[in-house]
Amino acid sequence: MHRWTRALGAAVLLIGISAGSALAWPDRLDGRPDQFEVGGDSAYYIWTDGENDFHLATTGPGPERHFTAIVRTDGEITDVDQKRLEEGDNYELLDGGQRLVIHFSTFGNVDTINWRIQGGDHAAFDLRVDGHPIRPVNVYLGHNGNHPDGPTFRVQR
Repeated sequence: MHRWTRALGAAVLLIGISAGSALAWPDRLDGRPDQFEVGGDSAYYIWTDGENDFHLATTGPGPERHFTAIVRTDGEITDVDQKRLEEGDNYELLDGGQRLVIHFSTFGNVDTINWRIQGGDHAAFDLRVDGHPIRPVNVYLGHNGNHPDGPTFRVQR
């Protein structure tokens, strides 16, 4: 094999590896939080599976709590799919798909919404409950249930 052919093959391999890892979200978001269960802590549960599949769920033992989440990205939010929502729960996709606003009223059950992010290098979250910023201890990220530093946080790819 010629020297330039080997060099070209190595370059293509490195580009492929770099591009693949650039598309993935951090491992700390991977997998449904172990702490998530119907009627569990009144909290946000956020995770990814696959490369672009995001999930956000809320639950609580009661009384009724009003959750508002704003997700922003420099990419495009697509394939929004609501699960287990009751009357009055809703979402809005705004700014050409760069902002997702979620409104859930949750008590004793689960509300879930799923989406994908195409392109971009980050997702930013602003999480509130009953009109106030939520305590980070009530936000569970990924399989290990990591907590963000605050109610507003940014995740880089």
